[in-house]
Amino acid sequence: MTAEKGITVSLLVLYIIAVLFITLGPTLGNRRFDYETHLILNPFHGYTVMFRSFAQGFSSGGFPELWKHIGWYKHQMSGMALNVLLFVPLGYLVPSICVFFRRWWKVLLLGAVASLTIETTQLITHLGWFDASDLLHNTLGTLIGYALYKKLLYKETTRTQGS
Repeated sequence: MTAEKGITVSLLVLYIIAVLFITLGPTLGNRRFDYETHLILNPFHGYTVMFRSFAQGFSSGGFPELWKHIGWYKHQMSGMALNVLLFVPLGYLVPSICVFFRRWWKVLLLGAVASLTIETTQLITHLGWFDASDLLHNTLGTLIGYALYKKLLYKETTRTQGS
């Protein structure tokens, strides 16, 4: 194993530990055991509610009112963005290590299965909500990471072939 691959494997292991801590760790302030089961199965529900509010705000008061409505959903939008960003490293690191995952659809499946595993674990352990939108956002993040991997890999191979 090359030193570069060893570093990448180490980064992947640290990343996996961090994701498990972030998504399942009960010591992160707001993540505590909850006796209730929380399921959100419509991945587009949050978008529907937000966009209806944005449209209502714009129709009732133009851009100033629209910005006020957008402000109401800052927390929800940042949560969506963080769920996307959380899985970008997975889509980048795994294909750099494992030749098997150098096809976009395999990385897509990996991201979806990893996210489904986390969401199901949260549901079973009551350490979070099972939210279908998280599946969507995490899988999108994995694909973004894969796109970055492909873009950087292409630049790297053209640079080394040109030398």
